[in-house]
Amino acid sequence: MAVAALQDCAASPAAAAGVHGTVIALAGAQWEELGRGDAVSGGQPARTPQSGRAELRRGDASIGLGPNTALRIDGGADGSSTKVTQYSGAAAVRAAGRQRAYLTIETPILVVVTSGGAVSVALDGEAVRVQVDSGKTGGNGNGGGAEE
Repeated sequence: MAVAALQDCAASPAAAAGVHGTVIALAGAQWEELGRGDAVSGGQPARTPQSGRAELRRGDASIGLGPNTALRIDGGADGSSTKVTQYSGAAAVRAAGRQRAYLTIETPILVVVTSGGAVSVALDGEAVRVQVDSGKTGGNGNGGGAEE
């Protein structure tokens, strides 16, 4: 498998903590299937078809991908911030309880930032649904309308 093992990746990759069904990541110019424990390097897109679900972890942040989800994870080397660029589908994110750990979810429509919280973001065409389960969370429009 060309997707690097966790210990071979650059600083602060996300690791596939749970994989159900098919989950793929872009490795170079090819999409390759992810297995539990595989790493998703910063900036490497990952997606799930209808049959897939996954949980990715980066530092103290957890990112759950539902079926038909496409996203990319980036962040600082120190692990204090994580940015999820969500292109489609549903993602559930949980940021660490540490005060300086921030997790940003950016969609084409809305940007959500949470610190020490749990947020679900579902993208459906030109609408986005946000559910805040806990923590300090804020959002701004990203060029479109938002539905909460």
